[in-house]
Amino acid sequence: MPDHVHWFCVPGVVHPERISLWCRYWKRLASQCNPTLKGHWQTDVWDTQMRNADHYAEKLSYMRRNPVRKGMVSHWEQWPYRGKLHTISW
Repeated sequence: MPDHVHWFCVPGVVHPERISLWCRYWKRLASQCNPTLKGHWQTDVWDTQMRNADHYAEKLSYMRRNPVRKGMVSHWEQWPYRGKLHTISW
């Protein structure tokens, strides 16, 4: 979406940093790569803890449908800004 980003992440350590710190880090990196983004980020984050594979699948489906709901593409696979670094398995 042009006005927000969805990330699914899994902590790599037993006691991870707060999500807000992790998001601040990525916002800073993105702004360094594209200075026009600086100052356009929300100050807070919206995080949801996935409870099980069904909850994960529900949120993934919701995220994929976002550009379709907004009329930006007719099918989620057409969205050019989607991607995956790693598969999160349950």
